[in-house]
Amino acid sequence: MSLSTDIISGFPTETEDDQKLTLDLIQDLNFDGAYTFKYSPRENTKAWQMGDDVPEEVKLQPIK
Repeated sequence: MSLSTDIISGFPTETEDDQKLTLDLIQDLNFDGAYTFKYSPRENTKAWQMGDDVPEEVKLQPIK
């Protein structure tokens, strides 16, 4: 069996603590692969209404 996931970085309201929890989970689960993306707003979605409050430079920071 193989385990993979999709991850979006910088979703509206995401904090550094949220990101750390996500990274900890990734390490704990030892995924075989992951598709990772930075959040980008899409019209007519619930997230669009939340606004894009995570700066671009934060979304693009390398994983520590």
